[in-house]
Amino acid sequence: MESERRTSGMSLPENLRPKQKETIEAYAENDCVIVQLPVGYGKTKTAAGSFAQLNFRAAANRMLYIVPRINQAYQAAESVPEALKEFGIQTRAVIVGDDQVHAKRVHAADQMCCFIATVQSLLSRATMETIQDLMRTGKWFAVVDEHHHYSTDGNGDSEWTRKLKTLNWSAMLAMSATANRHDGTDHFPDPEITETYRGAAEAGYVKRLSLHAYEYQIDAVTVDGLVYHFTTEELAEQAGSEKPDAIDAHLTSRRMRFSPKYVSPLVTFPMARLVDLRLRGIKSQMLIQAMSCAHAQCVVKQVRMLLPESMSVDWVGTGEHGRKPRENEDVIKQFCPAKDKLTGKRPWTLDVLVNVGIASEGLDTVDVTEISFLTPANITITNLQTIGRGSRLMLLGDRQQPTCHINVDTGSDMAEHIGKGIELLFDRDVEAPEDVERERKPAEPPDYEPLPEKLGWVIADVELVDIRSEPMFKVVRDAAARDLEQRGLRAVPEQIDDAAERAIRKYLNQTSNESAILAQKREQVDLAANKIASLIMRRKSEAGIRPERSEAGDLKKRINTQKRIRFNGRVKDLDEAELEQQYSWLKEIERSILLAHGLNGLPSWLR
Repeated sequence: MESERRTSGMSLPENLRPKQKETIEAYAENDCVIVQLPVGYGKTKTAAGSFAQLNFRAAANRMLYIVPRINQAYQAAESVPEALKEFGIQTRAVIVGDDQVHAKRVHAADQMCCFIATVQSLLSRATMETIQDLMRTGKWFAVVDEHHHYSTDGNGDSEWTRKLKTLNWSAMLAMSATANRHDGTDHFPDPEITETYRGAAEAGYVKRLSLHAYEYQIDAVTVDGLVYHFTTEELAEQAGSEKPDAIDAHLTSRRMRFSPKYVSPLVTFPMARLVDLRLRGIKSQMLIQAMSCAHAQCVVKQVRMLLPESMSVDWVGTGEHGRKPRENEDVIKQFCPAKDKLTGKRPWTLDVLVNVGIASEGLDTVDVTEISFLTPANITITNLQTIGRGSRLMLLGDRQQPTCHINVDTGSDMAEHIGKGIELLFDRDVEAPEDVERERKPAEPPDYEPLPEKLGWVIADVELVDIRSEPMFKVVRDAAARDLEQRGLRAVPEQIDDAAERAIRKYLNQTSNESAILAQKREQVDLAANKIASLIMRRKSEAGIRPERSEAGDLKKRINTQKRIRFNGRVKDLDEAELEQQYSWLKEIERSILLAHGLNGLPSWLR
């Protein structure tokens, strides 16, 4: 471990963002800094650079990184050491609550300088005693992530705020994307360094946001088959709380259940945009906030009927009607798995996550482009943190970053912040410019985006992160050196390293591209059939007919059946030429629908 490094000067990486650099430089003279940085701006790198600055001037040689939840602890244990490498500090991380004996051992042996803890672990007597014991020696830099969790009120500090005060730290960094609590119980003073969301978005550091307001209606059915309709606010008011267990208990007491019969524009329009991105070769995800666990399961049924076969949906939730912790953890890992060490990407397998309370904060999601609130979308810290799951930039190379669309009910508080006005909610005392609408009104259906004229594909280079530190690099490099030696040839080490890296990149790109082209074309044919079914449901909705979820499945089934009859085969069995024929046929169906009024353009077998 290199935690006590000494150089002639504290050099900084050139790729730092302005507020990252300002924060790090502040520690040249300060021991405590409070910052507000948007989700996705790079808080981890900010913390790593701040520790390096303190370490450079011998003001800190250990870091305690405190996060709100355990999933964030695992992410921090992965990402903080990677960020420290950029500042010349080689170390690993240990989560104190997971192995307290190991934490004490590596601290005593000076083998590690990065220790991770959760807010909840501060309330554990054994873990807290271990942390206090660790901090009796060394100079500790405490990083308090998402500091809005620490509150104080007329009755005094919250319990974990009191625990935080007892820690023996020499320096501190407190960070939050939502630094100012709306209830006025901030434990920390106002941030000294602030980056607004709009400023970060305009500079290209985070995704642009756009809010859409649609009318949303919850359907509940009694055991006698009677159907009742509620807004999210009405149901929460009747239940006496917005808490998931209260919602489920209220419906149970009235012998009612959520009905998945009808689908809402808060689901259909966002999913249509998701499919359109997929047709352009951009894989993105959707996060849906549900009112309760029973509601989440109902929404999953609705979404599943709308999704193409190549896309998936699942839900997470806690409480009396929720899932077991291990089940929730497995679903979260599908939606936001650990980063691939070679590509730096998260190889997720779950396209749509319906969430009840778990995924609102702390998930380092990158590919979320749609967030729908099927809950009262009030202006709260939790809801703003939920929006932050869609703020990080996607790894798209030179392709344009998509906007993250926020979808809410017209009756919700957020509905007054149509379009880019949603970006201003992250920043207190920011005046809305004249071009920001503040009118609560239903959003117009988004313009329909026709299918591309021809099947296409995206060949994206496998972006390898720090490949020379991977075991496979050493194997390839040694093999290349032996081959040169056997042939009596000589090459300088730098040339061998360059050749080994080029060979690995070429191999990974070839193996992924050869199979990916056909797979992408097959997926696009499936997406096209799904898109036509959605177009028909859209036309029905425009005619004042509330679409039922079963219609989507029926339409897709009829399209795929007719397709198999005409082209004698399933999509998965076809070659590129046959896929092109099917796509052209689907494109003709879409064209005939778009050119006619209402449903007049439908072929007879789709009526």
